[in-house]
Amino acid sequence: MSPGPENDEINPADHPREWVVLGEQGRCPGGHEDRPVISLMDAARLTGWTPKPQGWCRDEICRPSRRLASGDVGEITIDELVVDLGAAVMIDDEHRIISIGGSESAPAIAPLEAAPNVNLPKLDGARAGLLDGTDGKRMVVAFSSWCGCRYDLPLWQRFVDEMGDPSLQIVAVAIDQNPEDVAPWVEDVTFDVFLDPERSFCDAYGITNVPTVVWIDEGGDVVRSNSIEFADDTFVDFHGSHSGPHLDQLRSWVTDDRAPDDAEDLRADRHPATAAEREGRAAFRIATELAAHGDRPAATEWVARAESLAPDDFTIWRAGLQLIGEDPFGPKFFERYEAWKERTGQAPSPI
Repeated sequence: MSPGPENDEINPADHPREWVVLGEQGRCPGGHEDRPVISLMDAARLTGWTPKPQGWCRDEICRPSRRLASGDVGEITIDELVVDLGAAVMIDDEHRIISIGGSESAPAIAPLEAAPNVNLPKLDGARAGLLDGTDGKRMVVAFSSWCGCRYDLPLWQRFVDEMGDPSLQIVAVAIDQNPEDVAPWVEDVTFDVFLDPERSFCDAYGITNVPTVVWIDEGGDVVRSNSIEFADDTFVDFHGSHSGPHLDQLRSWVTDDRAPDDAEDLRADRHPATAAEREGRAAFRIATELAAHGDRPAATEWVARAESLAPDDFTIWRAGLQLIGEDPFGPKFFERYEAWKERTGQAPSPI
């Protein structure tokens, strides 16, 4: 008897798995073709760029697009999209994952610029804008469960309580993948704590290390851009950054509306990410996707690729240790940390 269709051997090559497309602000399916094709709506959601007849637009920037100008566009290939946006892209053909990184036109956040209201999940999964629901001054604190700065969260709560000034609010963002890793460190805080699993906050604000603080005024503009600050001096012998000067400046800003004296220095220090750094962030998204599906060997390979592209980004190479099951406080971290200091000539840095 001839075998029926149910007995025919299936060739996996004839039924390739669906592509997954990862972006700055989410993920979407990309179909089964050789290269993903996604809707304009998904493209906008993933990248934060809005399709208009004049091109892809975000804030005051528009990038021209021949396809959009034609007016007859329902879908767009990933190849076309990354060319239009000048975006970084990393591709894992074996696992059919494409990661779209940041655009070369993405502005670095600096004093006097509007703070991006990035949409992020809270620890309970509910999503909200980073700056929603707060009208006063805000200090955004970026931290991680793999960093000693995790101990600062209750201290920031105590600082706000002792200030007793409702015009100051703390907003924390955990550069982590899982809420379970973060929850134990924020049990005693009442301010909002967000999670950045897709690294959209890191990309929007140019975060490469933790703890990083950003001051944002009542109008939503950045007053003090990315700076490494601590809530006390517990680890000062290691990182060399005393908390007192920053806390004094913070009090002056809240009570006297006095901007920090070093705001212009911080502005001068802000540089857009290089092409390699943007590719490194896109590569790390692929690593997190693979790790989430239990493929540690493949995730380890992509972590290594991300590290090689962005060697000075602690939120990639140190977070990568945790992602692949290594100890982010262990010997590998300290070896890498000492090598980083020697290579860059940097003073002690956060733990």
